[in-house]
Amino acid sequence: MTPRMDRQEASAHREGPRDLTPLLQPQAVAVVGASRVPGKIGHEIWVNLQRGGFQGALYAINPNAESILGAPCLNSIRQAPRGVDLVVIALPPEGAMEAARQAVDHGCRALVMVAEGFRERGGEGAAREAALARMCRERGVILLGPNSLGVINTHHGLNASFAMTQPGPGGVAILSQSGSVCTAALDWMAARGVGLSVMASLGNQADLTESELLDYVSRDPATRVVGCYLEGVSSGATFMRMVEETSSRLPVVVRKAGMTAAGRRAAARHTGHVMGPERNCWVGRSGAVRVEGFDAWLDALAAFSRQPLPRGGRVLIVTNAGGPGVMAADALEGAGLSAAELPPEGLEALRQRLPERVGERLMAGGPLDLGGDASPEWYGAALETLLPLPEVDGAVVIMTPQSMTQPLQTAQAMTREGGWGKPVMGVFMGGGQVIAGLLALNGAGIPSFPSPERAVAALGAMAGLTRWRERPPRVVAHFPVNQRRVQRVLHRYRLTGMRRLAASDAKEILQAYGFNVPEGELATSLEEAMSHAERLGYPVALKLCSPDGAPEEHWERIRLNLATQLGVRDAYDLMTLRFAHRHPEGRMDGVLVERMSPRGLDAAIGLTRDPQFGPLLMFGLGGRFVEVLKESSFQVAPITFDEAMEMLDASQAMGVLRGNGESGGVDQKTVAECLQRLSQLAADFPEIERVEVDPLIVGRPGVASVAAECRMVLAPESE
Repeated sequence: MTPRMDRQEASAHREGPRDLTPLLQPQAVAVVGASRVPGKIGHEIWVNLQRGGFQGALYAINPNAESILGAPCLNSIRQAPRGVDLVVIALPPEGAMEAARQAVDHGCRALVMVAEGFRERGGEGAAREAALARMCRERGVILLGPNSLGVINTHHGLNASFAMTQPGPGGVAILSQSGSVCTAALDWMAARGVGLSVMASLGNQADLTESELLDYVSRDPATRVVGCYLEGVSSGATFMRMVEETSSRLPVVVRKAGMTAAGRRAAARHTGHVMGPERNCWVGRSGAVRVEGFDAWLDALAAFSRQPLPRGGRVLIVTNAGGPGVMAADALEGAGLSAAELPPEGLEALRQRLPERVGERLMAGGPLDLGGDASPEWYGAALETLLPLPEVDGAVVIMTPQSMTQPLQTAQAMTREGGWGKPVMGVFMGGGQVIAGLLALNGAGIPSFPSPERAVAALGAMAGLTRWRERPPRVVAHFPVNQRRVQRVLHRYRLTGMRRLAASDAKEILQAYGFNVPEGELATSLEEAMSHAERLGYPVALKLCSPDGAPEEHWERIRLNLATQLGVRDAYDLMTLRFAHRHPEGRMDGVLVERMSPRGLDAAIGLTRDPQFGPLLMFGLGGRFVEVLKESSFQVAPITFDEAMEMLDASQAMGVLRGNGESGGVDQKTVAECLQRLSQLAADFPEIERVEVDPLIVGRPGVASVAAECRMVLAPESE
């Protein structure tokens, strides 16, 4: 068992969430390795603790110094009062281990290990980290890191980190597996007046996980939005459940890195975390707001922390320039939004407050272009008149610098004491000419963006969370199935210890769960094969059944569209002779003779057991399409009908499924039902490790899908 699995199992057996007060609200903090030398990590942590306004006791541990910045130094943690809440260790890995032992023996309740050189280095580092985690776990000590930047709680006056910048108190919590992402985010927030509640740099997560920290900040009254930077997760199912619970109260904005093969290799070297792209299917289901790119992550955090959620997706665009208004209009659809259709009486009320030449060009369903000479008063009139309308859910206000533009006064006209009650996004495009306006917007709590696209994307993220919260309750269908039939098949395999099922047995299990499979019989001789073919009627397919052989031999063991006895004879002889030549000691269970399935679209559905997230369902195109459209969609089981349809929408195959004017497409609902039935099979029989149905032949609407091919593998007996 790996140290990482050992930690996961230990976390899973804890009763309820741990009390993280010693880490995030300590009464006493000690820094082992506090330094007098500016630029050293131990010095910066000590400076941040002193300047952060911490009201508890502080202890500097350095046997080579008498004092640091006026504070006396202790030779070791043993000289501090016993039971210090939080000990921050700023030493190289070798010395850090001994310091951790002393701190634990002296009764500390939480450790922050900032040193790198542990699991991310492999070998000795991994063993060192496992020993550190085991010691903390056995003694009930919370461990953050190693390879951590530290922790900040602005509302407690705690800055036990070596970050250069600390924003003021506010509502954004940052949970990140990268310390440098934390420092960049903190600097960005401070420059824009976005306040921080909690920052925790998770590092290698040898003990404390993202799920436990998310549980803490979700109950923190000062936090309004949580930003997560993830390269992997310690326990996918736990984190998904925690995100879903949190999203009903607080937005959880996720920036997932390591989406490519190169990114995953980099993540493995960075923190030892790896999470493949298929595992990101939990995001939409759990209510997390997923963004692409660091800028989009920060934009969403600023918007969620400073503006109310929109009731819907109808957006008022106010601009003083046509081009940027068109940019915003273009961006709406991609963000799941639409331009607000303004009622005639609303437009008329606004025209009464504007010069006649401006009022004449206002339109009901497009950007509200006030013209290049738009005054602050015109901007204010537009918001005051139109934003309260029930047809408007939020606004994107754009300003470009022209000779007549007044950025500062325009920003002031956009603000209202107590806010507008609906989200307002500011887009002041330009550089030095708009800085005064940007500062005013930031000071008033209105998020500012350099482009219309970024503002619309942030507003779209907010509207997406509204839709998720208003979704109907999840209803997972339970189909009438024959579990006993499946149990009998699986029992036979457990007795023999075999894991890979014969095609005939795999199809019997599918049939027990309501799948349509081709009519067929297993033949153990040429005579039986020919007899079965005559009874079934031509054309037929022959499929050699054996647990031996490599997966790439699969298609060599199949012969399709055999229309005569001679064709059956030749195919049977060729397949059995080739198998005997390649696998002289192999076992052949027989040859499955099946009636040929009707023509249709070759789809593929599947099931795999992910060690973090449990059963994952897959949908894509199969057969001849698989090499053309390799992109598949995934979802965590169990799924609802709507979630199954979303899997189809998320796949590159959707255009093929819909068809064109001539083909008319295929029955998508039958594919969705097949995914639901496979989901139910996964829940009922966890010993089934992997299922591949390829091809699943899908016909026109009203025609049942047929599981033409199925490969099924059982989990090892120990699991």
